[in-house]
Amino acid sequence: MNNRLTKLEYNETKKIALLFITILSVYQVISIIIGLFSRHVKSSLLSDLPIIIMLCSALGIITGTVIMIKRFYNILFSNEGLIKLAMPVKNSEHLKVNIKTGLILVYILVFIFIAGIGLGEISSGERFWGVANAYKDLKTFYIFDDLTNAGMKAALTIILHVITVAVIIANLYISCNFAITLASRITGKFNIIQKNGVLFICLIAIYTIKVIFTSLGYRLLVYIDDLADQNAFPIKAFPLNTYTFNLSLDISCIVIYGLSAAIMYLICKSILDNKLDI
Repeated sequence: MNNRLTKLEYNETKKIALLFITILSVYQVISIIIGLFSRHVKSSLLSDLPIIIMLCSALGIITGTVIMIKRFYNILFSNEGLIKLAMPVKNSEHLKVNIKTGLILVYILVFIFIAGIGLGEISSGERFWGVANAYKDLKTFYIFDDLTNAGMKAALTIILHVITVAVIIANLYISCNFAITLASRITGKFNIIQKNGVLFICLIAIYTIKVIFTSLGYRLLVYIDDLADQNAFPIKAFPLNTYTFNLSLDISCIVIYGLSAAIMYLICKSILDNKLDI
């Protein structure tokens, strides 16, 4: 039955997913073509168009993400949920399927977006985010810092950056599902009619906590980096430099965001299977 639920979700979302993937791909192709033209034709319009396309692409990713999250919202806050929750599966299976299909779509869109930026930089010969030359720039920077195995460390840094971005995206997606589940539990238990108001408050509270802890964690790493610059870092066996700072930042983000996402998922699973009151 779980496989049938996954197939049902796939069939219901494949058209909208293909639409977003196609539109985003077309945007990136247009950006690359504009980049090729900008090499030969100097125009302020040509230089501004890739930025506009980049913003439209980012908006498309956000819109696609919201649409996928809205599908889970409909299960808990609309009449559609009464039908789906009557299916002979655990309620948490709907959450699992939504997270799986939603994140697959978001990851594909983000990959197209980043790849488009990199190819656009190559075609235009200009740097927007430094995606195309990220490895080369990092390797050069590490060599300048007198680090051994600079190429391998640059590759590891990029891999960890990619994993970090993937974990943060998953955390943000699951946070929205967590807010929806928590709001459904609160409104069901206390018979609150204004469900969307409760959901809005939950979202504000969750993301405020995220911003606070993220800021504190980053400030701590910056403080440790300052100690290293002053040769006052107490752990001499772990010399801090640009590579180790990037390594510490990535691993910290992966552990913190990954662990918090797992905790939120388990709480959602418990509420959906044991305490859900629609």
